[in-house]
Amino acid sequence: MLKKQWPAFVLAFVLPLLAVFWWWGGFNAVNVTETEAGPYHFA
Repeated sequence: MLKKQWPAFVLAFVLPLLAVFWWWGGFNAVNVTETEAGPYHFA
């Protein structure tokens, strides 16, 4: 019974989660740079 349901599970839950993760940029490469900014004034 479980073997017949796994394609439906993948289509209903896993693929939409992966699609949203991709839409939000979850698979993009990360760039880390060190910069200096300022001066900042706080009130």
